[in-house]
Amino acid sequence: MRAFLLALALVPGGACALGAQTARDFLGAYELVRTESLSGSGEWEVTTDTFGPGAQGIIMYDGVGSMSVYITRRGSAASRGDLAYFGRYEVDPARRVVTHIREFTTSGDASVDAVRGFEFDGDLLILTVEPARRLRIVWRKRE
Repeated sequence: MRAFLLALALVPGGACALGAQTARDFLGAYELVRTESLSGSGEWEVTTDTFGPGAQGIIMYDGVGSMSVYITRRGSAASRGDLAYFGRYEVDPARRVVTHIREFTTSGDASVDAVRGFEFDGDLLILTVEPARRLRIVWRKRE
């Protein structure tokens, strides 16, 4: 079923036009811009709590359903405080969710999928960590 949803989403002019457009929008590499947390007043505010000041990262999606992400803290030794994982991904355009099906991760349990709400704003991809929706990660597409 997962493969079918992704395949349907990638078919140009297919039965799910929004899905086709959305799946295509994911393709490529994105650089980390910032992380934001939801304040008590309901506003998104830039935060360095998650990855530290000056964090750098990249997330990539390909056309056959594979993805990878790597985020590093500035000035940290390799793998100390870094977040990295790779696996497959599925897009659910109706729910506006992308699921990262992790095959390997440097932290946590690889058997737990990383579910992210998503939105596109020009060249930005904004991923919101589900289910709490209190943290979002902003990425800029590489040219």
